[in-house]
Amino acid sequence: MQSGRIAVLTLAAASALALGAPAAMASVDPNPAMPGQALTISDDKHCDMANGAKASSTLFGDAIMSAGANHMFVTVKVPSGTRSGDYNVTIECGVGGKTYNVTVHVMGVSVGTNTSAPNASAAPGLPGQSGKPTAPTKGAKTGLGGSIGVMNTIEVVGGAALLVVAGTAAVTIKRRRAGGKH
Repeated sequence: MQSGRIAVLTLAAASALALGAPAAMASVDPNPAMPGQALTISDDKHCDMANGAKASSTLFGDAIMSAGANHMFVTVKVPSGTRSGDYNVTIECGVGGKTYNVTVHVMGVSVGTNTSAPNASAAPGLPGQSGKPTAPTKGAKTGLGGSIGVMNTIEVVGGAALLVVAGTAAVTIKRRRAGGKH
């Protein structure tokens, strides 16, 4: 009987967390992006196409969105020379309407990075450099290589809910074995 109560309470808590989590209301493709790359920003069908929409960001300024197949979208370009970082994009549905936010990660140039094209006097295998090679100053940047992308709130809450359910089940099974009840 007690394990039934625990299961019900766990499911209720997980449902409350899932229902309280905001869903993604806009999208940017590709994300992450590189300087000079075109981005397509979509409202994910949340704005009324008759009222229009605008996308704004410190990354590209203001851009009027166009009506597409059941959604509003705009294509903008990440300026060359943009530094690495996360940039907020705000979509405003109509004038003074609801706003939706999405973050785009730019893998841009860092301070001191040579952004010029390789020259004819460059040493083989060292674009943009001439003369002798320099020793690396840091280790290799390793990891998943961007294969997991950006995590969203629904995935995080869903994973947390599954962990709670698994933990509750483990405790319930352990208590049953210890108490000799079936």
